[in-house]
Amino acid sequence: MKKYLLLFPLIIIIVRCSGSDVSQNDDTNQKEFDPSWRKQQALEYFVDGSISVSKRDYSNAIRNYTETLNYDTSSGIYFELAKSYYAINKLANAVKYSKLSIQLDSSETEYSKLLAAIYMRANENDSAAIVLEKIITTDPTDMNTYRELARIYESTRPLEAIKIYNNIMAISGPNVTDLFMITELYEKLG
Repeated sequence: MKKYLLLFPLIIIIVRCSGSDVSQNDDTNQKEFDPSWRKQQALEYFVDGSISVSKRDYSNAIRNYTETLNYDTSSGIYFELAKSYYAINKLANAVKYSKLSIQLDSSETEYSKLLAAIYMRANENDSAAIVLEKIITTDPTDMNTYRELARIYESTRPLEAIKIYNNIMAISGPNVTDLFMITELYEKLG
C-alpha cells in the first residue's frame, strides 16, 4: 500500500506536465494562424537567407528562403530563391522559381531580367529573346535590354540585331559601341 501512496504524487506530476504540454500545443497552433506571428517568422527566415547570400552560402540561403515560403509566398521570396539557385547553377530550379515570381508580380522587370539571364546561361537563347522582347514592350526605354536582345540576335538573326542597334541610336543618340556592332554585323553579312 505504501508503494501506491508513493506513486500517487508521481502520477499527479506526470498528469500535470502532460496537461501543460497540451496547452502549449494549443498556444502554438493559435500562433500559426496569427498573421503578425506568421509575418514575423517569414521575416526572420528571409533575413537569415539574405545574410547567407551576403556570405555566399547559397545552400543555407535556399533553406531559409524555402522555410520562408511556409509563412509567406510573396513574389520577392520566389525571386530570391531563383537568384540563389542561379548562383549555384541549378538552372531548372532557378527557372521554376523565377517563373513563379513573375506570375505573382509581372510588373517587376528585374524578375523577367533574371529569367532571361537564366535562359541565356542555359543556352536557350530563343526563350531568353522572348522574355527580353516582353520587357521591351513594357519598358521601351530600357536600352540595356535592347542591347541584350541585339547580342542574342547577332549570330542567328543579324539583320534583326542591326535594326535593334539602329533603334537604340534613334532613341539615345549615336554611340561608338553600337556603331561598331552595326559595322561588324554588316561585315559578317558581306
